[in-house]
Amino acid sequence: MRLEELDALTADSNLWSNPTSARRLMGEKNNLEFNLGNFKRMDSALNDLTELAELAEADSDEEVIADIISQLTELQAEVKHGGFALWRG
Repeated sequence: MRLEELDALTADSNLWSNPTSARRLMGEKNNLEFNLGNFKRMDSALNDLTELAELAEADSDEEVIADIISQLTELQAEVKHGGFALWRG
């Protein structure tokens, strides 16, 4: 996994002997960590909404189902429009 590789590279005591390369590696690592965190958060939100939808459907709770649909729409928009940043090295 690239993040593990970057962890090893940035842990090297000679990392800053080449500041340009060090900044590039640190930027790439920070970007991957940010995106991985966003992915995990969105995945968790989707799983939570899925479980809630199953319970709401079993109870025929239309109000909760409408709220879930709204939250799913927001999550979808986040994925499409900014859930992830692009690294430019």
